[in-house]
Amino acid sequence: DILKLSVDQYGCRFLQKKLDLDSSIKDVIFNKIFNNLINLIIDPFGNYLIQKLIDHLSTYQKDLMIEKIHGYLFLISINQYGTRSLQKIIDKISNTYQIDLVIKGLQMNDVPNVSIEDNNIVKLIKDLNGNHVIQKCIFKFPPEKFQFLIDSICMDNNIVRISTHKHGCCVLQKLLNNANFNQILKISNNLLIYLDDLINDQFGNYIIQFLFELNFLKSSNSINFLIDDFFNRIYGNLIQLSCLKFSSNVVEKFIKILKHKQNYVYLIEIIKFVDSNFEILIKDKFGNYVIQTLIDQFYDVVELSTEMNNLILNIKSYLPVIKSAPYARKIQLKIQQLETNYNLMSSASSINSFERNGGHGGGNFHTNSAFQFDNDQFRNPKNQYYMNYNSNPHFINDQQFISSSTQFIYPPPPTNSDFPAPNQFQSQ
Repeated sequence: DILKLSVDQYGCRFLQKKLDLDSSIKDVIFNKIFNNLINLIIDPFGNYLIQKLIDHLSTYQKDLMIEKIHGYLFLISINQYGTRSLQKIIDKISNTYQIDLVIKGLQMNDVPNVSIEDNNIVKLIKDLNGNHVIQKCIFKFPPEKFQFLIDSICMDNNIVRISTHKHGCCVLQKLLNNANFNQILKISNNLLIYLDDLINDQFGNYIIQFLFELNFLKSSNSINFLIDDFFNRIYGNLIQLSCLKFSSNVVEKFIKILKHKQNYVYLIEIIKFVDSNFEILIKDKFGNYVIQTLIDQFYDVVELSTEMNNLILNIKSYLPVIKSAPYARKIQLKIQQLETNYNLMSSASSINSFERNGGHGGGNFHTNSAFQFDNDQFRNPKNQYYMNYNSNPHFINDQQFISSSTQFIYPPPPTNSDFPAPNQFQSQ
């Protein structure tokens, strides 16, 4: 009895070998199991026979199989065995009729324990097994055929439910990678509408970052509209977002895509904003990474050296305050590297520590006399900068930040003839 063999571990293997040796037996097996397809597809052993059989079926037989099971695709998809069989069936689809049947079946709501108010597609996307069926549809179907996914995702606030779910986040990224231009725009607009719910979510933040990386958008002017909309939505909360665990990653990613000249207007605003609030950011365990990312962009935005220089000088002056923080050394090294390659020390005041009455930050700085720049130290044969620290308590005996030494060694000065000579850095 073929049906009994199909649900037996060894009998199932026997039938699979028979199919490999003689594919003509497929008609006999197909006819014998046809009325029990649903049970076999979700059977621990029978599902393997279905997966093997689908390789040998004719287009007409596949039409019959999908017609038979399409009303149960939801239940098959969420079954740990059924999901494997259905993915194989979708992978072997050979005509539009079969695609349309699968789409119809996946959307059917007349299945047990699923209310009409619930969206089957959302449930499948979030399901441990069902999400793989949806991904198979994305990879197998042309974009116009998985429009039903776009429509379901963008209905109501479904995009929040999907983006903030570990499986939904993955599916949505696959969808964005394979969707056409209009579909990407529809999803991106929907994402921005619910940005507040996504940007600091442990999964939702990845979707926003992924959106910035889409080559499809980068190659069109649409990325400019996306950047403009995103900037307007976050600017008022930029400090708060920069100091949160997940949203700070999004802010960093956003900064990185602003290095193109057409986006300088946004980058300048962020630089100014950070410069005005760097005291908050540099002391925050997440906000400091935003500052580091901004410093890293200097190499790509040398046209904005004036704006960046002011920010970096302020940051540099504040390093003594955060010297015990684990990230202080990283910021220090980044600034040193910039000083090696670019003329950041453009005035006498740039080698001094700045302090503002009542705190540190942009504006109204005065020279701290604890910093004295000795021009004679440029006579060092290795041509290195040295800066002597007198009794400033911020700089003494901290292995993590500087060293136990009271001397701070700078990298070699720039050799470019356009840069000012060392004696131009002498403090006033």
